Amino acid sequence: MSYKVKIYIVEDEYITQAVLKNNVEEIGYTVVGMADNAEDAWEDLQTLDVDLALLDINLAGEQDGIWLAKKIRESIGIPFIFLTAYGDKATINTAVKTQPNGYLLKPFNEVDIYTAIEVALNNFNHAQASKEKMAIEKKKEISTPRPTSLSLIHISE
Repeated sequence: MSYKVKIYIVEDEYITQAVLKNNVEEIGYTVVGMADNAEDAWEDLQTLDVDLALLDINLAGEQDGIWLAKKIRESIGIPFIFLTAYGDKATINTAVKTQPNGYLLKPFNEVDIYTAIEVALNNFNHAQASKEKMAIEKKKEISTPRPTSLSLIHISE
């Protein structure tokens, strides 16, 4: 039995949310939850087992997708992809500061979604592996005794 990637969708437009859910499931991923605002999504994301989140930037409610992305990056550490109808420099520059793993402009299709998810997961997993490797190397450096001037002295009888 193969593993199905678990996706969480945050989108406040009902039709877009439904189409996105359908596309994600048609591709072969599992949708484990959805929300139409950042606050509810944040509550869910802290308790659900999620591999990747698809986040609309402009959401109804007090907080937006940028706020949610910052919370995810600081606390949960899962990859996320922004979904937005806005491709202007100001929106992109604001989004980039959260270090998203992808950025999809609406309207998108199934191929766009699949490509963005696969690239995001692949890059995220490689980055995690590199971090773990660096942590192991750093730990080895710390635990390996360094030669001291005393260890260089040869005492003869």
